[in-house]
This record gives sequence, C-alpha cells and structure tokens, in this order.
Amino acid sequence: MVWQLLHDLFNITTYEEMEDPGSQMYIVAITLALFPLGAIFGSIPVGYLANRFGRKGAVKITTFLSLIPPVLLAVGNKVNVYEFTIAVRFYTGVCTGLISVVVPLYLGEIAPGSVRGAIIMMSQLFYSLGLFMGQLIVAKDNFKMRGGYVIVMGISGVMPIFQIILLPFFPESPRYLLIQRKNAESAREELKVLRGKDDVENEMNELRQEDLFEKAEKNMTTAKLLSSPNLRTQVITIVVLTGGAQLDGIGAVHYYVDIICMAAGADEKMLQWLRMVTIIIGLISLLIAMYLADSKGHRYLLLIGFLMCSIVCVLLTMALEMQVTINEMAYVNILLVQVFVIAHSVGPGPLPNVIVVSMFLQSSRASAFVIAGFVQWFTHFLMMMVFLQIVVSDIDSQLDAGSKVCVSELHPSLYLTIIHPPSPQTKIGTYSFLMFLPFCGGLFIYIFKNFPETKNRTFVDIRRIIALQKLRKTKLKKPTEK
Repeated sequence: MVWQLLHDLFNITTYEEMEDPGSQMYIVAITLALFPLGAIFGSIPVGYLANRFGRKGAVKITTFLSLIPPVLLAVGNKVNVYEFTIAVRFYTGVCTGLISVVVPLYLGEIAPGSVRGAIIMMSQLFYSLGLFMGQLIVAKDNFKMRGGYVIVMGISGVMPIFQIILLPFFPESPRYLLIQRKNAESAREELKVLRGKDDVENEMNELRQEDLFEKAEKNMTTAKLLSSPNLRTQVITIVVLTGGAQLDGIGAVHYYVDIICMAAGADEKMLQWLRMVTIIIGLISLLIAMYLADSKGHRYLLLIGFLMCSIVCVLLTMALEMQVTINEMAYVNILLVQVFVIAHSVGPGPLPNVIVVSMFLQSSRASAFVIAGFVQWFTHFLMMMVFLQIVVSDIDSQLDAGSKVCVSELHPSLYLTIIHPPSPQTKIGTYSFLMFLPFCGGLFIYIFKNFPETKNRTFVDIRRIIALQKLRKTKLKKPTEK
C-alpha cells in the first residue's frame, strides 16, 4: 500500500494522514522540490567561499557541512515527524549544490593542461559510482525503504570523514595563490608538489601571463560577471551548455526506463538490476569520454553527444508509439534508452564543468561556476516538476484500476513510477521526447558555429581564440561601406 511505503520513508505514524492520495502527492512533491531548491541555494555562496577562503578552504567547508546530513538521517527514525526528513533533504540539497560546484572548480585549477578534461570529469565519475553503490545496497530485501535509506546515508558519511583526514595534505590551487593572493613562492611550492618536479618555471610564467591578461576582471563578482559585455559570450555558452545537460532528455529516460522494462516483462526485482546495468553503461561511457576528452577534444565529444541525443529522441518517440501495437518494440526501446545514456555520458553530462573552467580566467572563474551551478539545479528542478505532473496524471487515471506506486531513490532524487499496468501512455503521450529535440538540435548547431576547441590549450590561449571569433563576427556583421 502507498501509505505503508511513505510511512516507512517519512516516519509518519498516523494512518489517516496518508490515506488521501492528495496528501501523499503533496508530501512527495515537497520532497521532490526541496532537494534541487536546496542545491540552488547551495551553489550561490560558492563564489564568495572560493575567493575568500581559497579553493582548498572552500572544499574544507563543504566537507564539514556534508558530515551533518548522514548523522541527521541516521537518527531520523527517532524523530516521528515527516517534516524532519523533508527539512534534512533540503539541507542535503544545499550540501550537494556546494559540492557540485566547489569540487570541479578545485580540480580544474590544479590539473595540468594535458589531462585537465579527464581530471575535472573525475567528480562526475565518483558521483555515478555513488549512484551505483546506492542502488546496489538498496537492491537487497533487508534494505527496503526507510532502513535502507538510513544505512545508505550513514555510509555516505564515511567519505567526508576520510576526506577530512586527508585534506591537510591537499595542495592549494597555485593559480589562486599567485593571481588572487599574490603569493608567488607558495604557488611555486604547490606546483612542485602537484607536478612532482622542481622545474615549474614554464607553468609559473603561464600563471603570470594570465594574471596580466585578466587585469580588467579583478574582483569579478557574479553580478559583475552577468553584466559584463566582454564576457557575455562565455556566460551565454555556459548557460546553454549547463542547461542543455538537463534539457537533453535524460530526465525523460529515467522516468520511462522502468515502464519500458516492465513492458518487456521485467518484474520489480529485475528492475533494480536493470537500473544498475543502466548506471554501469553510463560509467563505462564516462570512462571512454575521460580518455577521449584530451585527445579527440571537448568540442568533438559535445557535438557527438548532442547529435546522438537528437537522433535517439526521434527514434524513441517512434518506437514508443509502435510499442502500443507491437509489444516486442519494448526490447528496442530498452536498447535505445541505453544508447541515450551513452550519448549523455560522453558529452552533455560531464563536459559542462570542463567548459566552465576553460572559458574563464582566474578571478571570474568562481563566479562563473555560481552561474553554472544555479542553471544546472534550476533546470533539474524544472524537469523534475514536469515529470511530476506526468506522474500525477498517471496516478489520477490509474488508481481506480488498482495500480500501485513505487517510490524509489533514483538519480539523485525521488521519482514516482507507475508499475501496474506498464504503459508509455501519459499526459503528453509517447511524444515526450520530442520536447527535448529542439534543445539537442539547437545546442548542436550552437556548438558547431560558436564554440572553439579547448583541449590542451592554456586559459589565455582560449580567451584569445574567443576574442578573435568575436572580432570576425563583428566584421561580418558590419555593413559594407560604399
């Protein structure tokens, strides 16, 4: 029963409180909304923290804050009010927003240019590994619902503790030390530690060159960055790429994957393993992208990813429509879902953080990450609300037919899935994926026409290339004088 599942999850002790489906959806909707909303709030102060306390200092602060949610959720079964669980979920979102911005910022500034893309994408790799471990743990029958949720959150507290022990040995960003703190000696010492050699003068010269090049961008806050005409192209690029990572249709894939698999005959237990297979495919694709990012190029992977997403959106729409009359098409749909996960994982998913690091110089980079983090979590929230409406429509139309609802923790927030009867017919029908085709196609064209290759280039070189592109466009737009 629905109320029993939510009773376990939210610690609600009153049967009547959950008897009404409207109350159920109200509580679940709040839970859904508060996680990305918390992440939005968490991403906003990152610019101040990273510039005030340093990149390493910001990592320390977020790590200490991340110790609190596992403790609160581990003792949450002693607090018999569902508002407590919802409030902790909001705070977990805040911590997630902080971490999702601070970690790639730090990694991007300490990485050597030859492998910068792969190192920045490590944060996405371990995020996916965390999803896989969570699915693996809760797949067992003795880790269902509240008990499993508490254990998973308790385990999630192990890594912050481990990181706190290691953080004193982490180097500070040499770029931050030299360009923002004017401490050349400390920057040199940290570079020696990071590169494992004493001769780091070439890289020190690069840092000094960047310091001179960005004179007009010192003390660049988020508000100044948004209003700066000289950096408008870069801001537009990170907004469309970060938003595109959420608007390429990956949310629709996560919504439909259970329905498609059950139409192919999978039961609830098999669904858990199919979800893990999907995550593993994403992990393998991400590892391939990490290998190719600094050899084939960031632009190349983005173009391949968005092109594949565009094609699969069309094919999935056709296949879902055919599945209504041809049941065997469910197997084709499963294959297309995996292809879509591959397409998302090789480009649109992990690469936006790499692009944010590459397109901005030191004093404006933290503020750029604030904008990127805000857009990422706002579009995540938007897509969540869209598919929540689809779910509400499904529940209204199927509850009378004896359907049941399974609440599962999936990527990285709660999604509702109608598990009986399995059908792709929803409020917007089998054409859901066509909503995302304009975004995928538009981003492919935008990247092809406007985005320069950033692999194996210094930040100053990338800035010069962007300036040349602007100059070229200005000359083309200027009317020919008679």
